[in-house]
Amino acid sequence: FTLEMILENDCALRSSQKLYACDELNNSDAILANRERVGAWETFKMIKLDSEHVAFKAFDGKYLSVNKQSSLIFANANSIGKQEKFKIVILNKKD
Repeated sequence: FTLEMILENDCALRSSQKLYACDELNNSDAILANRERVGAWETFKMIKLDSEHVAFKAFDGKYLSVNKQSSLIFANANSIGKQEKFKIVILNKKD
């Protein structure tokens, strides 16, 4: 995903297909990249944890979490643990 900052701590996650990740409340909390525009359900709160790691809080107040078995991302965690930590990697730094 490419991280697109919207406000100070609000962001959107854009896939390589240029579609935005969405917290679809009626889809088992699965995060799907199927939206062309950013709205409330496509906006995530980014929480800085340390110099390299962040967590993301979805529209419904749940944290994004990586499922260990499938490696899919869900918005289903009530707190931040190992599966809710994401590393920020800067690929193209612009001056």
